[in-house]
Amino acid sequence: ISISQASASDEDGKYEILVAGVRLETAVVNTGGQDRYQSFVNGKIQISSPGIHKVWLQPTLMPRDDVLFRLKNLGIKKAAD
Repeated sequence: ISISQASASDEDGKYEILVAGVRLETAVVNTGGQDRYQSFVNGKIQISSPGIHKVWLQPTLMPRDDVLFRLKNLGIKKAAD
């Protein structure tokens, strides 16, 4: 799973990516501006059953006076066999 995000916050922020019953916790990265997007690989998950799955982004630690981050895109790709 990869996310392209932007953040200018100097405070820590964290969130979970939830999909197919799997939780993947990750930290927000300060990219130097709310319009400076960077892509990051957040980790790997295994989806054991085919079908339609919802993907949730759930904040777990919010900066006091700022947004968590701005999301440009989220990518999921099939692992090589």
